[in-house]
Amino acid sequence: MSKNKKIDLINLIHQELPQIQCGRCKTPGCYEYASEIADGVEINRCVPGGDKTLKKLNKIFGKSITAVDKDYGPSIPFQKATIVESECIGC
Repeated sequence: MSKNKKIDLINLIHQELPQIQCGRCKTPGCYEYASEIADGVEINRCVPGGDKTLKKLNKIFGKSITAVDKDYGPSIPFQKATIVESECIGC
């Protein structure tokens, strides 16, 4: 696979991940996990993304993995953040 095609694949995978950078997949963040998936790591490690993310990744790879590997931690319920601008330090 050419370098450009691999980068395109990584970006495609990355778009389907939940972007919470939790590290439960044993990588530092979603982009790193996308890169590892492109290198052949299993696509079922994103517990927070759950079945929805797994279905998207199955579609990309033409696979039919039916369950997220729960050994990578409990799921995270949907959360909504509110930013108090007067207290925000821009972290």
